[in-house]
Amino acid sequence: MPLIIKEKDIEWFESKDKILIIVPLSSRVDVKPSVLHTSKYLKVSSPPYLWECFLFGSVDPEKSFVRITGDKVSFELQKSVDEMWNALTHSQAGCDSYRKEQREAAFEEHQKHLQNSLESKLQRKQTVHRESIRRQMELEELDRQTIEREKMLENQKAAEEIKRKKEQLKANMIAQKRKQLQRLSEQIPPTRKSGHIRVNFTPRVFPTAARESQEAEEKEWLDKQLAASVSLKLDLGDLSPEERNPQWLKSKAESMFKKGDFRSAINAYTLAIRMCPNLYRHWSY
Repeated sequence: MPLIIKEKDIEWFESKDKILIIVPLSSRVDVKPSVLHTSKYLKVSSPPYLWECFLFGSVDPEKSFVRITGDKVSFELQKSVDEMWNALTHSQAGCDSYRKEQREAAFEEHQKHLQNSLESKLQRKQTVHRESIRRQMELEELDRQTIEREKMLENQKAAEEIKRKKEQLKANMIAQKRKQLQRLSEQIPPTRKSGHIRVNFTPRVFPTAARESQEAEEKEWLDKQLAASVSLKLDLGDLSPEERNPQWLKSKAESMFKKGDFRSAINAYTLAIRMCPNLYRHWSY
């Protein structure tokens, strides 16, 4: 007949979310206590002593902890509902039928917990096994890629060696032909040396030939270009280095055109063309 640990020897404390229970042990040192804790039932068996507790409320076994030391067992239980119990045991804890019902429910809950733990352990084992297989396959794939890469390098080296030999053979053939041509050229009498006539052309802006009938019109056009160039140089004094770049002005004008600022785009295009008249060519494409 086990010796029941009395409730007056138990220490317990509670808050709204947790409850702490300390059960003293008086058994021999060589006896390992057995502990069972479920959502509504606690049991400590340390022969010849036994302690049972039919909790006032429900706790979460997954978030609860049990610590076993040499002379006590400590329960740190997480309440299922945040509330004060003001009592450790249920009001019907003294009823035999209630105690029997709770023991059976605790046994079923414990068996279910063991089954779930076993399934979880098996699932973890399968996961580890699958991960191990996946890792092994990755290593094999890396080995295969390494072998393929080495084969490719060897093939590349062989191809380069063949190419080098072909080029060397071609170079030898060219050198041999050059020697043959040199021997033939030595047999042919040398040609006469050529002379040179130096011709200096008058500088001209227009791509057409000079004509006396168009001389006045060309001079008038050149004078206008010179005046425009002087005016442009005077205008550029107030511009930043970026604004003096025709390509930058062209890009800026395109951006303004896309945004709908047509007046600013026209001004930027005009200034860019004044700086670089060749920009007209870009618009013909």
